[in-house]
Amino acid sequence: MVVSNFHLKVQQFDQLCYFELSWGQGQQIGVKLAYPDALNFKYQEWQRIYLGFYNTELRGRVAEIGSFTAPPVDWHARLVEAEAQFLYEFHHWLRSAELYEIRSTIAKEINNDIFLICDSLDLDRLPWEVWEIGTEFALDSTKFRVVRTPLNRRSLIANIKPNHAPRKAKILAILGDESNLNFNAEKQAIRSLRSVADVTFVGLRSHESITELKTKIVQAISADSGWDILFFAGHSNETNLTGGELGIAPNTALLLSEIKPALTIAKERGLQVAIFNSCKGLSIANTLIDWGISEVAVMREPIHNRVAEEFFLRFVQTLAQYKDVHESLLTATKYIKLEKNFTYPSAYLIPSLFRHPGAKSFCIQRPGIELKPTRLEAITLLLILTISLSLPLQKGILQRRILVQAIYRQLTNQVESVTYAPILLVQIDETSIRKANISNPKPMNRQYLAKLVDKLVANNARVIGIDYLLDRPQEQADPILAASIQNAISAPPADMVCFGCNSQSQG
Repeated sequence: MVVSNFHLKVQQFDQLCYFELSWGQGQQIGVKLAYPDALNFKYQEWQRIYLGFYNTELRGRVAEIGSFTAPPVDWHARLVEAEAQFLYEFHHWLRSAELYEIRSTIAKEINNDIFLICDSLDLDRLPWEVWEIGTEFALDSTKFRVVRTPLNRRSLIANIKPNHAPRKAKILAILGDESNLNFNAEKQAIRSLRSVADVTFVGLRSHESITELKTKIVQAISADSGWDILFFAGHSNETNLTGGELGIAPNTALLLSEIKPALTIAKERGLQVAIFNSCKGLSIANTLIDWGISEVAVMREPIHNRVAEEFFLRFVQTLAQYKDVHESLLTATKYIKLEKNFTYPSAYLIPSLFRHPGAKSFCIQRPGIELKPTRLEAITLLLILTISLSLPLQKGILQRRILVQAIYRQLTNQVESVTYAPILLVQIDETSIRKANISNPKPMNRQYLAKLVDKLVANNARVIGIDYLLDRPQEQADPILAASIQNAISAPPADMVCFGCNSQSQG
């Protein structure tokens, strides 16, 4: 039997942590474990050196960390060492004997998500995503996906009805304060999704007041069209009571509590995912999940602008391959760790995904066949059908097409040079009638026509045509003309053809 996802709650009481694992049909394991002072010290030391290495172009405000200009310091080496000591202490704590039953229970059900609930921001700051759960059981730890969820989840997620007619995803991209930052890479990454998503950008314009900007952002979030994904790039920070703040312009922040009504409307109109490519987003994620947003991706620590760009580019590339948000985040994080770790050490420890336990990870739908045409498409289709059923219109269009083709072939010298046999037009004029002693040429004397046919046969004419109306019988002349025509048909060359000679016919 496949076990449902695990829910692991970690609560801290002074120097003790209480771990509570629940799953399935009410199964639960609870253990107490001492929280080591060394882990807290190693985290603070790692954080201090991390901020010393990434000391410019951060997407958030950071407290002063002192002067490190003299003597010169190899911050890269110090950060790598601090990361190793911090992770050693973290893994050592999680490998405690008290947690063995929890680890073994999780290891028995590989590929299940582990919903982690921490009761404090201090616990939330730890990199739970790198917990090596399966190592001691010879299992691939990457198969265990840690996804965070807040302690408080008071709002229900939106009831999104299944869309049986696949459509493009709708993305609202809010570009915040760009001071000392550059969003060009993220703009290009989002624009690359336009084959599978409709993208709208919102940000500060020149000569626009702060009030106008805030109003524009709120109206965009609560637009009638609704959104699937909300993206923010810029400066952000944690706050105690307002859920977090977003830097939308120089020296101007938009508090999350200010846009709660708009976000609530957006959720009811389909908003499922919020992505914050900015600094210190833990309180933002906890608040939005509490308000009913299904998924929120954030950076737990300050993030360097270049790291944010690299991460988001890989995230979008994976999302465009119809992978879900969680897998896209893990892929981008793995890329930063394996491909960019020498350039951006410790950066892979920063991204986290929060998700409501009742929601599935969002995935862009593959494009399908749209059977409902737009008004313009319907008019075009009706016009084509009308033309196809109207023979006069078809004839007129065909004639014009043939004319255009003929002109084109003539101008481009594509006319094939063909030598045709000469044509002789024999006209019976008034002089001929008098010489033949024909008193009344109406109708024409058929014995005279017979002589002309014999003459043409004698001159090896291949085709003979008679353009006379032979509708009145001439008893004596008809047999003579018939004999001449018969002789013309049977005489060589064999492909001789006569026409217009039958009675009651013309030409």
